Amino acid sequence: MKIKIGFSTSQLWISRLIRWVTKATVSHTFIIVEDGDFGYPMVLQEAWQGFSQQTLDNFKASGNVVLDVIDPKVPLNIGLVAVAPLLGSQYGYLQLIGAGCVRLAKVFRKKIRNPFRNTRSLFCSEMNVKILQKSGYQGADALDPSNTSPEDLLEFLKKEQQS
Repeated sequence: MKIKIGFSTSQLWISRLIRWVTKATVSHTFIIVEDGDFGYPMVLQEAWQGFSQQTLDNFKASGNVVLDVIDPKVPLNIGLVAVAPLLGSQYGYLQLIGAGCVRLAKVFRKKIRNPFRNTRSLFCSEMNVKILQKSGYQGADALDPSNTSPEDLLEFLKKEQQS
């Protein structure tokens, strides 16, 4: 089973808000599982309705525009298995708001931790950072899952791919 990390955006208001707050081109990150039992790529994601799974084609057909796909340097199977108990939990709405608070504090040159950290729910980039960390991906331990935006994660992975 081959696992990749995808990055996307859409025209939904929340996607536009995330791009505006993070000054980014991507607003969402997800897992693509290839070579599985289904015979075609599947998307695993933490989204507004919580954890979901669908084909990559259906993901795109529902208005998601895939902007980048990263083939990680190390296999992510171990990390996906480690995070699996959290999959299906409710979406981390409050954590996402807390990540916005952290970004706002940076504008005022203040450093704060996400005030709404929660170990029982996830948002998209938080899930993928945890998968990278549990997989032993070099440098991922320096990322804070509760404060990493999809754009932050994409920049990290592109930088790591070049080194």
